[in-house]
Amino acid sequence: MQNFAVFTAFILFASVFQFAGCSDTAPDIATPKGEELTAQVETLAPEPVTTEPTPVERTFVRLLNLFPQSIVDADFTTLREVTNSQLYLDFLAQEFPEAGPFQTYEAYLRGAPPDADRYLPFLEKWVGNPSAEDVELIQWLTGKYREVNLHIFRIEFRQGPAVQPGALFQEAAQVFEKLAVLAEDPHVEAFMTRHALRDDFSPAFEAFVAATEREDARWLHEQFEARNGIDEGLLWSALHRPTLIGEILHNFSSTDVFLKWVEVTREQD
Repeated sequence: MQNFAVFTAFILFASVFQFAGCSDTAPDIATPKGEELTAQVETLAPEPVTTEPTPVERTFVRLLNLFPQSIVDADFTTLREVTNSQLYLDFLAQEFPEAGPFQTYEAYLRGAPPDADRYLPFLEKWVGNPSAEDVELIQWLTGKYREVNLHIFRIEFRQGPAVQPGALFQEAAQVFEKLAVLAEDPHVEAFMTRHALRDDFSPAFEAFVAATEREDARWLHEQFEARNGIDEGLLWSALHRPTLIGEILHNFSSTDVFLKWVEVTREQD
Protein backbone atom coordinates (compact mmCIF):
# COMPACT_ATOMS: atom_id res chain seq x y z
CA MET A 1 0.00 0.00 0.00
CA GLN A 2 2.96 2.30 0.76
CA ASN A 3 4.36 1.78 -2.76
CA PHE A 4 0.87 2.52 -4.16
CA ALA A 5 0.68 5.84 -2.31
CA VAL A 6 4.30 6.82 -3.03
CA PHE A 7 3.98 6.17 -6.76
CA THR A 8 0.75 8.14 -6.97
CA ALA A 9 2.17 11.02 -4.93
CA PHE A 10 5.23 11.21 -7.22
CA ILE A 11 3.09 11.34 -10.37
CA LEU A 12 0.75 13.97 -9.02
CA PHE A 13 3.60 16.06 -7.50
CA ALA A 14 5.29 16.16 -10.90
CA SER A 15 2.04 17.19 -12.55
CA VAL A 16 1.57 20.13 -10.18
CA PHE A 17 4.89 21.68 -11.09
CA GLN A 18 4.92 21.11 -14.84
CA PHE A 19 2.94 24.21 -15.67
CA ALA A 20 5.81 26.90 -14.33
CA GLY A 21 -26.24 6.90 -50.83
CA CYS A 22 -27.97 4.72 -52.87
CA SER A 23 -31.73 4.89 -53.65
CA ASP A 24 -33.91 1.92 -54.61
CA THR A 25 -36.22 2.21 -57.64
CA ALA A 26 -39.21 0.04 -58.41
CA PRO A 27 -38.66 -2.35 -61.35
CA ASP A 28 -40.40 -1.53 -64.63
CA ILE A 29 -43.58 -3.49 -65.21
CA ALA A 30 -43.50 -4.65 -68.81
CA THR A 31 -46.64 -5.14 -70.88
CA PRO A 32 -46.75 -8.70 -72.15
CA LYS A 33 -46.13 -8.93 -75.89
CA GLY A 34 -49.36 -8.99 -77.92
CA GLU A 35 -51.48 -7.76 -75.07
CA GLU A 36 -52.92 -4.34 -74.77
CA LEU A 37 -52.49 -4.12 -71.02
CA THR A 38 -51.37 -1.02 -69.27
CA ALA A 39 -49.73 -1.62 -65.92
CA GLN A 40 -50.10 1.06 -63.41
CA VAL A 41 -48.03 1.37 -60.29
CA GLU A 42 -49.84 3.26 -57.65
CA THR A 43 -47.67 4.88 -55.03
CA LEU A 44 -49.34 5.66 -51.78
CA ALA A 45 -47.89 8.22 -49.43
CA PRO A 46 -47.01 6.58 -46.11
CA GLU A 47 -49.18 7.55 -43.22
CA PRO A 48 -47.34 9.67 -40.67
CA VAL A 49 -46.19 7.71 -37.65
CA THR A 50 -46.84 9.45 -34.40
CA THR A 51 -44.80 8.45 -31.37
CA GLU A 52 -45.24 9.56 -27.82
CA PRO A 53 -42.30 11.50 -26.39
CA THR A 54 -40.21 9.59 -23.88
CA PRO A 55 -40.06 10.63 -20.21
CA VAL A 56 -36.61 12.08 -20.90
CA GLU A 57 -37.90 14.14 -23.82
CA ARG A 58 -40.93 15.38 -21.90
CA THR A 59 -38.85 16.37 -18.89
CA PHE A 60 -36.25 18.02 -21.10
CA VAL A 61 -38.87 20.29 -22.69
CA ARG A 62 -40.47 21.08 -19.35
CA LEU A 63 -37.11 21.98 -17.81
CA LEU A 64 -36.30 24.24 -20.77
CA ASN A 65 -39.57 26.07 -20.16
CA LEU A 66 -38.98 26.21 -16.42
CA PHE A 67 -35.41 27.50 -16.81
CA PRO A 68 -35.37 29.66 -19.97
CA GLN A 69 -32.16 31.40 -18.90
CA SER A 70 -28.74 30.07 -19.87
CA ILE A 71 -27.78 26.85 -18.09
CA VAL A 72 -24.10 27.69 -18.53
CA ASP A 73 -23.85 30.75 -16.34
CA ALA A 74 -20.61 31.74 -14.65
CA ASP A 75 -20.77 29.47 -11.61
CA PHE A 76 -23.37 26.76 -12.38
CA THR A 77 -26.07 28.58 -10.41
CA THR A 78 -28.83 27.64 -12.84
CA LEU A 79 -27.71 24.01 -13.18
CA ARG A 80 -27.78 23.69 -9.39
CA GLU A 81 -31.32 25.08 -9.42
CA VAL A 82 -32.25 22.51 -12.09
CA THR A 83 -30.90 19.58 -10.06
CA ASN A 84 -32.73 20.76 -6.95
CA SER A 85 -36.05 21.37 -8.69
CA GLN A 86 -38.95 19.07 -7.85
CA LEU A 87 -39.46 18.34 -11.54
CA TYR A 88 -35.93 16.99 -11.85
CA LEU A 89 -36.12 15.04 -8.59
CA ASP A 90 -39.39 13.44 -9.65
CA PHE A 91 -37.76 12.42 -12.92
CA LEU A 92 -34.84 10.80 -11.09
CA ALA A 93 -37.18 8.91 -8.78
CA GLN A 94 -39.07 7.53 -11.79
CA GLU A 95 -36.14 6.73 -14.05
CA PHE A 96 -33.57 5.61 -11.45
CA PRO A 97 -35.55 3.79 -8.73
CA GLU A 98 -32.49 1.73 -7.81
CA ALA A 99 -31.18 4.76 -5.91
CA GLY A 100 -33.92 4.20 -3.33
CA PRO A 101 -36.15 6.84 -1.76
CA PHE A 102 -34.65 10.33 -1.55
CA GLN A 103 -35.80 13.89 -1.03
CA THR A 104 -32.78 15.82 -2.34
CA TYR A 105 -30.29 15.58 -5.17
CA GLU A 106 -27.46 14.98 -2.69
CA ALA A 107 -29.39 12.06 -1.22
CA TYR A 108 -29.88 10.63 -4.70
CA LEU A 109 -26.13 10.82 -5.36
CA ARG A 110 -25.39 9.00 -2.10
CA GLY A 111 -27.86 6.25 -2.92
CA ALA A 112 -27.09 5.76 -6.63
CA PRO A 113 -25.46 2.34 -7.19
CA PRO A 114 -22.08 2.14 -8.94
CA ASP A 115 -21.85 1.64 -12.69
CA ALA A 116 -20.76 -2.00 -12.77
CA ASP A 117 -20.32 -1.94 -16.55
CA ARG A 118 -17.57 0.65 -16.13
CA TYR A 119 -15.68 -0.87 -13.21
CA LEU A 120 -16.03 -4.64 -13.60
CA PRO A 121 -13.86 -4.98 -16.74
CA PHE A 122 -10.99 -3.27 -14.95
CA LEU A 123 -11.49 -5.13 -11.68
CA GLU A 124 -11.68 -8.52 -13.35
CA LYS A 125 -8.11 -8.08 -14.59
CA TRP A 126 -6.87 -7.81 -11.00
CA VAL A 127 -9.49 -9.55 -8.88
CA GLY A 128 -10.64 -13.04 -9.75
CA ASN A 129 -14.28 -12.66 -8.83
CA PRO A 130 -15.06 -9.06 -7.82
CA SER A 131 -17.70 -8.62 -5.17
CA ALA A 132 -20.23 -5.82 -4.92
CA GLU A 133 -18.04 -4.38 -2.17
CA ASP A 134 -15.07 -4.34 -4.55
CA VAL A 135 -17.08 -2.49 -7.19
CA GLU A 136 -18.24 0.10 -4.66
CA LEU A 137 -14.71 0.60 -3.37
CA ILE A 138 -13.13 1.05 -6.80
CA GLN A 139 -15.86 3.49 -7.83
CA TRP A 140 -15.26 5.53 -4.67
CA LEU A 141 -11.48 5.43 -5.16
CA THR A 142 -11.83 6.41 -8.82
CA GLY A 143 -13.96 9.38 -7.81
CA LYS A 144 -11.37 10.49 -5.25
CA TYR A 145 -8.52 10.25 -7.76
CA ARG A 146 -10.54 12.17 -10.34
CA GLU A 147 -11.13 14.81 -7.69
CA VAL A 148 -7.37 15.13 -7.18
CA ASN A 149 -6.75 15.25 -10.94
CA LEU A 150 -9.34 18.00 -11.33
CA HIS A 151 -7.72 19.90 -8.48
CA ILE A 152 -4.45 19.83 -10.41
CA PHE A 153 -6.25 20.86 -13.58
CA ARG A 154 -7.69 23.90 -11.85
CA ILE A 155 -4.18 24.91 -10.82
CA GLU A 156 -2.73 24.53 -14.29
CA PHE A 157 -5.54 26.26 -16.18
CA ARG A 158 -6.51 28.91 -13.69
CA GLN A 159 -7.91 32.13 -15.09
CA GLY A 160 -6.31 35.51 -14.31
CA PRO A 161 -2.76 36.41 -13.17
CA ALA A 162 0.00 33.84 -12.85
CA VAL A 163 -0.06 31.81 -9.66
CA GLN A 164 2.32 33.12 -7.01
CA PRO A 165 4.86 30.66 -5.50
CA GLY A 166 3.22 30.79 -2.06
CA ALA A 167 -0.17 29.95 -3.51
CA LEU A 168 1.40 27.16 -5.55
CA PHE A 169 2.84 25.45 -2.47
CA GLN A 170 -0.49 25.83 -0.69
CA GLU A 171 -2.27 24.13 -3.59
CA ALA A 172 0.35 21.36 -3.65
CA ALA A 173 -0.14 20.79 0.08
CA GLN A 174 -3.86 20.32 -0.49
CA VAL A 175 -3.14 17.71 -3.15
CA PHE A 176 -0.84 15.72 -0.85
CA GLU A 177 -3.33 15.97 1.97
CA LYS A 178 -5.96 14.35 -0.24
CA LEU A 179 -3.50 11.59 -1.18
CA ALA A 180 -2.58 10.95 2.44
CA VAL A 181 -6.22 10.48 3.36
CA LEU A 182 -6.64 7.95 0.55
CA ALA A 183 -3.45 6.06 1.41
CA GLU A 184 -4.50 5.67 5.05
CA ASP A 185 -8.13 4.80 4.38
CA PRO A 186 -8.80 1.40 6.03
CA HIS A 187 -11.12 0.29 3.23
CA VAL A 188 -8.42 0.89 0.62
CA GLU A 189 -5.81 -0.94 2.70
CA ALA A 190 -8.19 -3.86 3.23
CA PHE A 191 -8.94 -4.02 -0.50
CA MET A 192 -5.24 -4.06 -1.43
CA THR A 193 -4.43 -6.68 1.21
CA ARG A 194 -7.46 -8.88 0.54
CA HIS A 195 -6.55 -9.29 -3.11
CA ALA A 196 -2.75 -9.23 -2.62
CA LEU A 197 -2.42 -6.57 -5.29
CA ARG A 198 1.05 -6.01 -6.71
CA ASP A 199 2.96 -2.77 -7.14
CA ASP A 200 1.95 -2.61 -10.80
CA PHE A 201 -1.67 -2.08 -9.77
CA SER A 202 -0.96 1.60 -9.09
CA PRO A 203 0.04 2.69 -12.62
CA ALA A 204 -2.73 0.53 -14.11
CA PHE A 205 -5.29 2.16 -11.84
CA GLU A 206 -3.99 5.64 -12.71
CA ALA A 207 -4.39 4.82 -16.42
CA PHE A 208 -7.92 3.54 -15.81
CA VAL A 209 -8.89 6.73 -13.99
CA ALA A 210 -7.53 8.84 -16.85
CA ALA A 211 -9.48 6.72 -19.34
CA THR A 212 -12.75 7.35 -17.49
CA GLU A 213 -12.05 11.09 -17.58
CA ARG A 214 -11.45 11.04 -21.34
CA GLU A 215 -14.58 8.95 -21.91
CA ASP A 216 -16.76 11.35 -19.93
CA ALA A 217 -15.26 14.47 -21.53
CA ARG A 218 -15.85 13.07 -25.02
CA TRP A 219 -19.40 12.01 -24.16
CA LEU A 220 -20.21 15.48 -22.83
CA HIS A 221 -18.80 17.12 -25.95
CA GLU A 222 -20.95 14.82 -28.11
CA GLN A 223 -24.05 15.99 -26.23
CA PHE A 224 -23.08 19.63 -26.78
CA GLU A 225 -22.83 18.99 -30.52
CA ALA A 226 -25.93 16.78 -30.77
CA ARG A 227 -28.19 19.30 -29.05
CA ASN A 228 -28.48 23.04 -29.72
CA GLY A 229 -25.20 23.94 -28.09
CA ILE A 230 -23.78 23.70 -24.58
CA ASP A 231 -26.88 24.87 -22.68
CA GLU A 232 -29.18 22.18 -24.02
CA GLY A 233 -26.37 19.65 -24.15
CA LEU A 234 -25.64 20.08 -20.46
CA LEU A 235 -29.32 19.84 -19.55
CA TRP A 236 -29.67 16.71 -21.68
CA SER A 237 -26.61 15.26 -19.91
CA ALA A 238 -28.20 15.91 -16.52
CA LEU A 239 -31.13 13.71 -17.52
CA HIS A 240 -28.99 10.85 -18.81
CA ARG A 241 -26.02 10.86 -16.40
CA PRO A 242 -27.08 12.55 -13.17
CA THR A 243 -24.11 11.21 -11.19
CA LEU A 244 -21.65 12.70 -13.70
CA ILE A 245 -23.37 16.06 -13.35
CA GLY A 246 -23.12 15.69 -9.57
CA GLU A 247 -19.37 15.17 -9.89
CA ILE A 248 -19.07 18.24 -12.11
CA LEU A 249 -20.96 20.40 -9.63
CA HIS A 250 -18.82 19.09 -6.79
CA ASN A 251 -15.47 19.72 -8.50
CA PHE A 252 -16.08 22.84 -10.58
CA SER A 253 -17.20 26.26 -9.42
CA SER A 254 -16.47 27.90 -12.77
CA THR A 255 -18.13 26.93 -16.04
CA ASP A 256 -15.17 28.39 -17.94
CA VAL A 257 -12.75 25.96 -16.28
CA PHE A 258 -15.20 23.08 -16.77
CA LEU A 259 -15.57 23.74 -20.50
CA LYS A 260 -11.81 24.02 -20.84
CA TRP A 261 -11.46 20.67 -19.06
CA VAL A 262 -13.88 19.08 -21.55
CA GLU A 263 -11.94 20.40 -24.53
CA VAL A 264 -8.48 19.51 -23.19
CA THR A 265 -9.36 16.09 -21.77
CA ARG A 266 -11.35 14.81 -24.76
CA GLU A 267 -8.36 15.40 -27.05
CA GLN A 268 -5.90 13.44 -24.94
CA ASP A 269 -4.67 10.11 -26.23
